Amino acid sequence: MKHLPKQLTTALSIISTLMLIWNCEAVDSEDPISLQEPGAVRIVYNGINQNGDQSLASFSIINDSTGSLQYFAYDFQSMHYSTEMQTDTGWVYLAWNWCGTGASYFPLEPQSQVEFHTGLPANSCTWRVLLSIADMDFTTSAILRSESIQYEAP
Repeated sequence: MKHLPKQLTTALSIISTLMLIWNCEAVDSEDPISLQEPGAVRIVYNGINQNGDQSLASFSIINDSTGSLQYFAYDFQSMHYSTEMQTDTGWVYLAWNWCGTGASYFPLEPQSQVEFHTGLPANSCTWRVLLSIADMDFTTSAILRSESIQYEAP
């Protein structure tokens, strides 16, 4: 138990470094992928759906551009996404829905869209979904953000 604080400090340092590397690999969402016109690729919130006894948020990633893109997922509708919530000091990560095991890249053809679902926040908040996309040869990537969603927990 004597070494736990040092091990914990090392682990947190490694996790922080990996998060920084991951965040720095993609351009800001305000900068569209260079081959696309602004707004041509976006995430749209469709509302809340009931799946058995579970409520899920429904989103679509829409590619209205003329070029193919790709996203990382477990299958074509199980995207690797993150969520953020708004606080008094700005946006902070709420959750990550991925680990990477068993995932691969899936194409999003021009003039197409794919619906996907996310869990809902545990508490009432303003939140949004983030999704990373890349062009087909991985020369450009971007993080897309949905619009801000006001959610009232039951």
